[in-house]
Order: sequence, then C-alpha cells, then structure tokens
Amino acid sequence: MSSNGFVQIESCIFRSNNVRGGAGGPAGLAIFSASGGSASGSALHQIGGDLVINGTTFDSNEALAGAEGPATSGSFSSPNSLVRGGAIAIEGARVLVSECLFLTNSVKDGSACGGAIFAASSPSIEIVNTDFRGNSAAGGVTLWIANGNASARGGALYLTGCDATIRACFWHGNSAVGGIVRTQPHSAGTDHSYGGA
Repeated sequence: MSSNGFVQIESCIFRSNNVRGGAGGPAGLAIFSASGGSASGSALHQIGGDLVINGTTFDSNEALAGAEGPATSGSFSSPNSLVRGGAIAIEGARVLVSECLFLTNSVKDGSACGGAIFAASSPSIEIVNTDFRGNSAAGGVTLWIANGNASARGGALYLTGCDATIRACFWHGNSAVGGIVRTQPHSAGTDHSYGGA
C-alpha cells in the first residue's frame, strides 16, 4: 500500500508481505556492476500527508534489496542499495502509531535501516503504547569493492530528520547486524551496526 494523502488504519493485520528492489544492470564499460534496486515499506509506504495507525499488528514483513547486476570479467559488484522499513517506510508525513505490535519484521541486504519502521524528514512522529519484538536490520554482503558500505541501522526503528515522541513502548529482542565487506587493498570499505532497538 502506498499513499501521499490521509490514511487511517484501525485493528488490521499485515502479515508476511515483502518488497524487493529490482535487479541491477550488468557491468558495461564501468568497472562496477550496478547495485540492485532499493526497497521501502513492505506493508505501507507513506510519502507526505497524515498517517494514523491504531491497534494494528505488523508481523513478519520484509524489505529486501534487489540483486546486483552480473559482473563481467575484471569487474566488481557493488550492492549499495537502500533497504528501508521492513513493515513501514515514511517520508515527510505526520504520523501517529498507537497500541500496535511490530513482530519479526526485517530489512535485509544493502544498507538496511529500520527493521519495523523507517522514517525520514517527518515533521511529527508519535509512537505510543506500542510493542517492538524481534525486528531486525541486517546489512548485505559487499565483496571486493572500493568504498563499499554494508551497514545496519535500527533493528526496530530508524528515524532521520524527524521530530519524534515515543512513550510507553516495549522493546524486546530487536537487532541490527552490519553486513560483510571485503575490500580491495588500499580501499575504504565499511561494516557498521547502529542501534539494535
């Protein structure tokens, strides 16, 4: 579901939804094959507007990066896709989440942010009386590249550029695990993990 208007969701269940970025292109004249496509919000992607969610369960939803393009002889793969919000991705929207359950949602591969919720540039986010259990962000594998990035941020929740209020929430068993980066000699690869919850 994708929206940019007013959305109100009451007493629903979003279970086992997934979104996967498209495949990257092959290495042509460039030395690197193209990254796989980005993926955001397997259950809901809200851009702008207002979002109100009450008494709803988000269970086992998953966002995955697309496969990188095929490498040709002498080229390197570079899977730097953004994977955001295993259940919900929010951009620039005003949001209220109340009395919800986020259970075992995940973002995987590439640069993974917000196992349950990813939010960017939102003027107001309020999360109240909500449980986050067993959500995860797992960065991808980046092999033999220069300046690679395989990071994981916010096992349950990742907010950037947002004004947020979070009250009376329960956090249990959420995790963020950076991916594997193997770099060429004299290059700067990164493997980061930030904030399990």
